[in-house]
Amino acid sequence: MLHVDILSALSDNYIYVLRREDLAIVIDIGEFAPVQAYLEQHQLQKVAVLITHKHFDHVSGLEALLEAYPQTKVYTKQEIFASIPFQVPEAARCYVTPGQKFILGGLEFLALDTPGHTDQHLVFTTENLMFTGDLIFNLGCGRVMPDGDYLKLYNSLQLVKDFIGEQEFKLYPGHEYTLGNLAYALALAEQDSTLVPLKEQIIAHPQPPIKFSEQLAYNPFLRATDFPTFKQLRQGKDTFVVPKL
Repeated sequence: MLHVDILSALSDNYIYVLRREDLAIVIDIGEFAPVQAYLEQHQLQKVAVLITHKHFDHVSGLEALLEAYPQTKVYTKQEIFASIPFQVPEAARCYVTPGQKFILGGLEFLALDTPGHTDQHLVFTTENLMFTGDLIFNLGCGRVMPDGDYLKLYNSLQLVKDFIGEQEFKLYPGHEYTLGNLAYALALAEQDSTLVPLKEQIIAHPQPPIKFSEQLAYNPFLRATDFPTFKQLRQGKDTFVVPKL
């Protein structure tokens, strides 16, 4: 089973690293300092970065990484490269086509096209792991940004559900939003009280990875079976005031 190192960044971001002998595969890089410390600790010089989307808190460490480790390769869609707020050198770019597999560090990766949170977004999978960026969080899903779309976000969640099917996947989200998402899910408990007994367990252990099977059972956005219900839930979360748990 693959081991994933989890680095904290900014106020609530996660950066993930898969170490493959002399190669560090980094998923999103919202901050350079924790990645730099990791590379120095493990004496790694070879780096590859997978980028889920353009937002600053997922790419703000990339420019400094490329300066310090100029041989770094960056993997994402052409449209996402065009939206990153600085120029990624062409030599560093590895263009990803959603639905097509690519090999990195001896691992087979696949990117799924999952817009909705923003206009361009990918999730990356390898073996039974999925790095979900700002698509799926523990008990939550991404907010629809001004360039995003509610229907596209709903369809992206359905795509992930169809892709995983009956398999068990471990999900690695881009942020630690568990407690706020839990509060909203509990506020819906008049319709569904199955989450209440798990409250203390979730509060004690909110960190990734999260099991997809549990998200299917308890994540209100993944439980939604039609678009109008999903949109109502997502808009409700946008204005929800989180109480103390």
